[in-house]
Parts: sequence; structure tokens; C-alpha cells
Amino acid sequence: MTTKAEYLPSFYIDVRFQTRLGNQANMALLLWGAAVLGVLLFRRRTILDLWLMVTLLAYSPNFLVAIIGSSVRFTVGWYAARCFVLVGSCTLLTVLLFETMFLYSRLASAIILQRRERTNRLLSVEAVTGAIAHELGTPLGAIALNASTALSQLRSSPRDLEDMEDMLSDIEADSHRAAAIVSSIREMTTKTVHRSALTSAEDVGQLALRLLKHDLQINEVSVTTEFQGNLPEVQMDGMELQQVLLNLVRNAIDAMSFTPPEARRLRLKTSFDGGSTVLMSVQDSGSGISVEDSERIFDTFFTTKPAGMGLGLAISSTLIANRGGKLRLVKSDFDGSTFELTLLVDRGLR
Repeated sequence: MTTKAEYLPSFYIDVRFQTRLGNQANMALLLWGAAVLGVLLFRRRTILDLWLMVTLLAYSPNFLVAIIGSSVRFTVGWYAARCFVLVGSCTLLTVLLFETMFLYSRLASAIILQRRERTNRLLSVEAVTGAIAHELGTPLGAIALNASTALSQLRSSPRDLEDMEDMLSDIEADSHRAAAIVSSIREMTTKTVHRSALTSAEDVGQLALRLLKHDLQINEVSVTTEFQGNLPEVQMDGMELQQVLLNLVRNAIDAMSFTPPEARRLRLKTSFDGGSTVLMSVQDSGSGISVEDSERIFDTFFTTKPAGMGLGLAISSTLIANRGGKLRLVKSDFDGSTFELTLLVDRGLR
């Protein structure tokens, strides 16, 4: 250990006293630390830089004590200098360990968020395809039924052309409705500004009942309308409002499937509060919705039907909300359910 010791720099004259070279070395270390501290103070980009500055500040008293108070070994100043070194080293090591753990935790969080975003994208694709299948099923089914009936009447002998014009008109209307549904779903999945549109809620309600006239007759549903008349136009696209009403009426028909035919009643009602909103309600006489289900009835993919997709009410609620309105379940008990639409009127009429 001591061989060729004469070639090493001498920091102590004997066991106790420090040489001038030792003081100069400590002064150089102090200046070096101050320079590094200045660089970190000027840059200061990360939390690690901040903690390095703290560590260097903790080291500085060590060099000062080594220069001024520890020229003599085994004194209070000499031991204080060693304590500063120990505390500073432990602080630096602790900071590096914590920064490493925080770095890995942030990396793990980023990976989890990336996976969650991928899952949400898959769910969005599933929701869009499900919405298309759900909303296009009715108009396409109506087109197929009218086309099949028309072909049967044309092939009959003699040909029955009495209702041909009505069936062709229904086919045309359903094809336009299917195209409008595709456009509305596409608008829901893109970040575009909704165009302004004004619609008569009562006209759309009458059209929706006409389009579902066949389903209402087959299911023996009695329809009552309580339209106030002369209502101001609402700020909503006619096809979107029609899509919402068709979904609500179809749900009402399904809800009354276990009700005796003589008790199946559907009521559409409109009213105006005299200010800024038109209210439109759809009431059925079905078995109602349980309290637990009513809290989730507008959630995506939640359904009470065995073959339902859980998208109809969710899409309807989104369409109404995009226009500043609201769709809510007002009442649901053993006498039936009532859904209410709150629609904003034309600003020019307020």
C-alpha cells in the first residue's frame, strides 16, 4: 500500500496537518462545483437538474470546511467535512433512485394509456358499425317488405296496382332515410361543425308515425296525438329528429309486446313553454323500466332487449344533445314509460 508513496502528491505533512496542496485541491473542487452549479442554474430543464443543484449546494460547505476548518485532521472541522460528503452522496443516490422509479412509472403509465386508447378506438369502430346495423335495419327491412309486396301484386293475375304508388313512395322515402342515417352517423364520428337546420317537430312526428304505420297495425297499437299546433320551428335537422322519434316509437312498440292488445296505447304530445324550448313526449302503456335499468338506459351498449345492441337511445341522446337539447326518461312504472325531448326553438323567434 505504501510502495512508491513518494511519487504521490502530498496532502498532509504528517498524520495530522494538511499541506497547502490539499487546500488548493479543495479550492479547485469548490470552484468546479460552483461552475457546474451555474450551468445547471442557467439550464434548469428537468427535475433531476434541480436535485443536482441541491446536492451541489450541500457539497459546497464540505469544501469550505475542508479549506478553512479541517487543515488539522481528527478535529471537529475535519469530521464535519466528511459528514457533508456522506450526506451529499446519499442525497444524490436517493434522488437518482427516485428519478429512475418515477421515469419507469411514467413510462408504464404511457404504455397503459396507449393500450387504453387502442381499446377505445376498437370500441369506437364497434360502436359505429353497430350503429349502422341498428339504424339501417328498419328502413332496409321496410324497403325489402314493400318491394316484395309490389312484386307479388305485379305477378298476380290479374295484376293488382291499387297500392303500387304508395309502396313505391314508401320505398323512395325509406331509401332517402337510410342515406340520411349514414350521413348523420358519419357526422357523429367526425369533428365538424353542425349545420344549422330548422324543423317542424309536429310534421316530423306525423311522418314518423306514417313510416311505422305498418308496424303499429301489426302490433295492434292504438295511437293518439296531442299536437298543440302552430309551434315554432326547432333547431334540429329533420332527418335526425325523425331518426330519434322512430327509435322511441319502435322501443315503445317492443315495450308493449307483452301487454294485452286492447291496452296497447301510444301517445305523442307536443307543447311550447312560450320561451326557448319545444317539448315533445312519447308515452307507451308497456310494463315500464326498472329503477336500476332507468339509470343506465342511455349508456352505450346497455340494453334490456334480448337481441338489442344498446345503441338506439345512446345515439338518440347524442343527436339531441348536439343540437343543445335533451332526451330524458320522465316516468316509468307499471303503467308505462314516458320519454321527453327538449328542443331549442329558432333564435329568431325568441
